[in-house]
Amino acid sequence: MSSAGLQNESLGSGTLWTSAPGDDVQLSDHIKNFLAEHPEAQEALSKPVLTVPEEDDSHPIADYFISTSHNTYLLHNQLYGQSSADSYTHVLSRHARCIEIDAWDSSSQGSPEVIVVHGHTLVKSIPFREVVEAIGAAVDADPQGWPVWVAIENHTAHEGQREMVRIFEEVWGDKLVSRELPGVGQVTPRDLRGKILLEIEWYPPAAEGDEPKPLGIFNEMHHEVKKMVKEVDPGLDPKVLPELSALGVYAKSVKPGKDFLTKQSEEPDYYLLNISESGAGELIPKALAGLVANNGKHLMRVYPEGLRVDSENLVPTRFWRAGAHMPALNWQTFDKGMQVNEGFYAGTRGWVLKPPSLRSDAGGREKRKGQVYLSLQVVAGSGLPRPSGLKEGEPFQLGLKAEIMHSSGDVIKRTKEVPASASGGVGAEAVWNERLEWTWEDEELVHFRLILVHKKWDGETDLGAFSAQVDGLQQGWRLVSLLDMRGAPTGGWVLVRVDLARE
Repeated sequence: MSSAGLQNESLGSGTLWTSAPGDDVQLSDHIKNFLAEHPEAQEALSKPVLTVPEEDDSHPIADYFISTSHNTYLLHNQLYGQSSADSYTHVLSRHARCIEIDAWDSSSQGSPEVIVVHGHTLVKSIPFREVVEAIGAAVDADPQGWPVWVAIENHTAHEGQREMVRIFEEVWGDKLVSRELPGVGQVTPRDLRGKILLEIEWYPPAAEGDEPKPLGIFNEMHHEVKKMVKEVDPGLDPKVLPELSALGVYAKSVKPGKDFLTKQSEEPDYYLLNISESGAGELIPKALAGLVANNGKHLMRVYPEGLRVDSENLVPTRFWRAGAHMPALNWQTFDKGMQVNEGFYAGTRGWVLKPPSLRSDAGGREKRKGQVYLSLQVVAGSGLPRPSGLKEGEPFQLGLKAEIMHSSGDVIKRTKEVPASASGGVGAEAVWNERLEWTWEDEELVHFRLILVHKKWDGETDLGAFSAQVDGLQQGWRLVSLLDMRGAPTGGWVLVRVDLARE
């Protein structure tokens, strides 16, 4: 399947939010007249709505958030449908910098081939080599690009693991980080430009004559996994071979056991904590300070619950606030979680430096204090997406809902639903002339979403979306571009004025 056949082929269009619209943008007569009558508002044509974070690749790798894809090979839901190696090309071209491979032995009799598939489902498989080649080609296309992490979910026996190692080394060559960089203390993204790093399950080496033991703090999880594997196939050894495990140089993947934040353990220098969203969600209210401290030194990947069979996403904000580097998202679904991710990484290379209080050198840095006031004056929309299924000439109304996402909770404000007009197949126009206001306790990583909605008697449909970290919002008059529910540009704009004050 070609990349043109992928869902969300325009995902990554959030870069529109970091570019100025320009004088030639197509706008409604109402907005044109408003700009003519209010010369100060004409800055909206020449200034973007978002500021791109300054690029700095000199910090230790644990000081960054990393845009992460879950089950990257999938094109639709988790139970059936197509997979494609082109999906890796797709998400990497849009600066995902952590992707995932689920590796299984082929079910064909006598075949040593390793395949990529969502196990025990009706999802179609693809050859493992084809995926590795697609990743290598994407990295070759950007040789000085920021490092790419590849999370390996291994379900292969030892023969398959040896085949995986051979393919990695043969296809990626020098791009693969296979050993720690000599003479480098705390490794940084600058040290790893153009490189591919693996995240692989890790166990500490056993003493001679001893049975290999899992990482001390992860005993419970290991024994449960081993028990389940033996029940399925008594002849299958679930332990990763040393030659494969050794390739997890800077991300030795481990899973948490009970009280792992307080127990002494034998963890390696570069371990990555691989934890479910429910596991992380339970820890955050109980041990936030411990998580933040751990994530200042070691990487953390948060993966979605298996029950998300329709590929809906977790919302990454609560995990970012705990310092989690890699909340993993299903990129084929442009829902709230993916919209927030799109705005957070818009204009970046998929790595974003954490706020000072979440970094490895945070020490005793104080968190922000005081009040924040945000005012959003909403004037009108132009070229807006129209609801589907309407008859020719059928009237409809459009509204906006605007959301502040804060650790204390999400606060949604709404405009009125107003009559919209559409003609000539070029989108709809709506005029609101309203002001929405919020006040909250200042903190880092507060996010904002603006959603165009069509409300009917039987419910509400989202038609367009914009998202941003509040710290990245530019103040003044701005034209906000909306993406549709597949992540593609709608051609629609909303004229707003943003005012932000801190006390």
